[in-house]
Amino acid sequence: MLNMITVLSNMKSILLSLLWFFVFRDGCTGQCFVGQQLTPPPPGSTDPPPTNCNYSGVSLRPGEAYTDMTKCIRCHCGADFGLYCCSMLMNYSLPEGCVVIEKNCTQRIVHKSDGSPCQYLASFSRK
Repeated sequence: MLNMITVLSNMKSILLSLLWFFVFRDGCTGQCFVGQQLTPPPPGSTDPPPTNCNYSGVSLRPGEAYTDMTKCIRCHCGADFGLYCCSMLMNYSLPEGCVVIEKNCTQRIVHKSDGSPCQYLASFSRK
């Protein structure tokens, strides 16, 4: 009987862990995206193969990165000519009376009343 209780307790822990994983997985991965995914032309095609990635008019070679300071997004061009981008900003769980101040793609967490630094409760995803 004791073994059955232990097994059920372990199963409950596993199920709760899986639930938390699926809840937070979407929140954390939703702020990164593939901006472009190029494929080589089919055999016999006269189209030239891809040589770079493009982000908002900026051309990147594989391995190069670009930071868009107006949108606070950092992108890099992969060897597969995929353009991989992520937000530079985070979402925070804040205690009452604290705010996030964003400037030049950086964030400061301060007390709303006097601007002194404030400790956040958790950072859980990118914006």
